[in-house]
Amino acid sequence: MPGEMPRTLASGDCRERLACWACCEDAVGGSLGETARVAADYLRHALCHVSCEGGLGPARAVHVHQLLGTLRRQLSNWIPEPDEPPWLAEEGEDVGPLDEDPALQDVELHGLSLWALKRLTLLGDCGHRGRGYYLPTPARAVTLPSGTTLVIGGLPTRVLAQQLGREVRWAGLARVLVETPTKPLAGLPEQRLDDWVHRPSSTLRDWIEEVLTRASKQANATPGMDASSFEIYAPHLRPRQGQRNRWVTLRTWRPPARSGEVTLALCRTSVLPYRYWIATLEDSRDGARFEQEYPLPREVIRRLMYGLDLLANAVESARVLSVTGGVRGEVELRLYNWPAREEYRLLQALAFDATPLEGPHLPLRFRLAASLLPDVTAVLEGLAIPIQYDQTIDPATWSADSSKPTKG
Repeated sequence: MPGEMPRTLASGDCRERLACWACCEDAVGGSLGETARVAADYLRHALCHVSCEGGLGPARAVHVHQLLGTLRRQLSNWIPEPDEPPWLAEEGEDVGPLDEDPALQDVELHGLSLWALKRLTLLGDCGHRGRGYYLPTPARAVTLPSGTTLVIGGLPTRVLAQQLGREVRWAGLARVLVETPTKPLAGLPEQRLDDWVHRPSSTLRDWIEEVLTRASKQANATPGMDASSFEIYAPHLRPRQGQRNRWVTLRTWRPPARSGEVTLALCRTSVLPYRYWIATLEDSRDGARFEQEYPLPREVIRRLMYGLDLLANAVESARVLSVTGGVRGEVELRLYNWPAREEYRLLQALAFDATPLEGPHLPLRFRLAASLLPDVTAVLEGLAIPIQYDQTIDPATWSADSSKPTKG
């Protein structure tokens, strides 16, 4: 059937055939990007095929073990299984394309499959039903600020292009239409960007000021925890360090110079699992202390940290670097702090996450096409992250037409 996965994977042109099947030959990210997209598209293929097996009745959820087992049967000749020492191969035996590409030597099928499945779930290409069961989601169009149409959904890329009757290409792990439609696509529902991303519609400064105002009015008496067992987020004390190094103890904390004797601050327990709250801190001879707190859900903490960075004038810049040996117009974005979940979802959709699986996990490294840089810039603006460009890069000269991915 159209878009069916190649059954024979052991031939010499395995990599080219798989990349052609997934329509990712000219996508950014090099060999690792190609490998990740093949795994992601086969997850989509397996979800659609297995969930609708039999063709009768509603789609059924597929367990993660069944998904990974399907990938193992189809792709293990191309991507190695874990815990297989090199001396198992016969002397002189050609083990395939991994020998030819040193960048793929450490790629392992089980870890790569889980990596891709988590990100497809984050994007909304599949839904997690709980207890390890997944379902593919219907395709829908999301319009980005630049006018680019992002297509979210569980259909494999080639099948998606055939059903839409339009050329699609990979962005990150999501797909975009090559040409922006002038009218709604037949049979493809639209989803508002804010509904898909689930991020606040107000600016970061307005949002953080609203949170702090609400915290000051609705704080309750502390439940009676040990006053020495918490840490304070203090970007004003360590403005040149990353966010993970801006947590200080109550004895080393000092209020901002302009705040007077009382200030609102983000606090957390000093041991896992973290609990977070906003408290009105008072500076004393023994360090910071508080009597009231406003509890916070974990989901808002990272955005709150960026808001406090903004108020303290301690926001760390991202960098955009040129890439040699990739497709034309490919650049690398480096982030030195984890973004909020909503912005992270957008970055996973628009750019290939080239951060090494084995670490270090910071800085985050994203490869993207130049045509998508305006949308990525809008993502970072949501967290008030400024961008520093490599001297060889002039984003003002890029356009969607001039940066269409081509080999070069």
